[in-house]
Amino acid sequence: MPITAVSGEDEFLRSEEVGKALESAGGAEVIRIDGDAEPVELSGVLDELRMRSLFTARKAVVIEGAKFLAQNAKQLADYILKESPALQDVVLVISAERVPAVVAKAAAKAGELREVRRMFATDYLTGQPSAGSPFGRWIAARARAMGMKLDAEAVVRAIEASGENTRAAAGLLDALALTGKGVKTAGDVEALSGSAGAAVPYRLEDAVLDADVAAALSLVDSAYRNGIQTFERHTQSEGTITAMLLRVLVQCTVNLVKLNEDASEEAAKAMRLHKARRGRYMAALKRLRGMLHELLDDAFRAEFAFKAGVMGGREMIEWLAARLCGIRGRSPESFGEALARR
Repeated sequence: MPITAVSGEDEFLRSEEVGKALESAGGAEVIRIDGDAEPVELSGVLDELRMRSLFTARKAVVIEGAKFLAQNAKQLADYILKESPALQDVVLVISAERVPAVVAKAAAKAGELREVRRMFATDYLTGQPSAGSPFGRWIAARARAMGMKLDAEAVVRAIEASGENTRAAAGLLDALALTGKGVKTAGDVEALSGSAGAAVPYRLEDAVLDADVAAALSLVDSAYRNGIQTFERHTQSEGTITAMLLRVLVQCTVNLVKLNEDASEEAAKAMRLHKARRGRYMAALKRLRGMLHELLDDAFRAEFAFKAGVMGGREMIEWLAARLCGIRGRSPESFGEALARR
């Protein structure tokens, strides 16, 4: 059984490493199990590992949840060392901020252990953002992989624009890549990030996903007060700012709906482990799907109200951002959690 364990506190970098591990599975059916959110037992998880996929030649199982892993560390490590070699059609990926030492050791012996570390962005002596820092080197290397070359000043500006956040930095580089390959200067980064409050769309998306309504409304306020950056120029046009932030929030809504629908498919497979709770699961699933699709309808209604002059642009954006954060804060991370709350 191909095995990969990913450990580290940066969730974005962990998710990328998990994605790389799944790519090696070659189109396998993917089962995701969050042991901290779903009411599952280790025995059920191990049964899932032993079962062949009904749909594809191979199956990939992703196990997450630091608490779950810590509680079942020895049994999981024993399984990896003793049983996993016989299961060549299953790929196991373990991901957590801290993978228990015994599990990490077993994974390293039977497969691969990948560690992602928090990258500092400042110079040790000056305390200022530095292109030579680990975070600066990561930005430069990622840019090179995308066909771009950032000079030192551009790297520093990207560090400042992203707020030393890997997800925001990756989004900024994605946007920069849309302007073409080749050498990129600090001015090119500045043209995308703006002089005040850089990378607002990416930070707003993160705030919504974190259900941080205060941060989301602060970013909206900053955008309307200081302006925002389009691909062409920095602008303070209220109409342009409204249109750009609306696109971000509508996409956030779509992503939340898709996220929970994907989770529902995985949870449906996991119901083989919890047949007695099928009725309760279906009721929780129906309520949550209804809530999320209602939210998507609200997003489009808000846009219509704005275009009809019933609601101002900023008022619409603030209302929708707060509504999204509220839904995200109340909606469970998984349908297993929805069951647990009943």
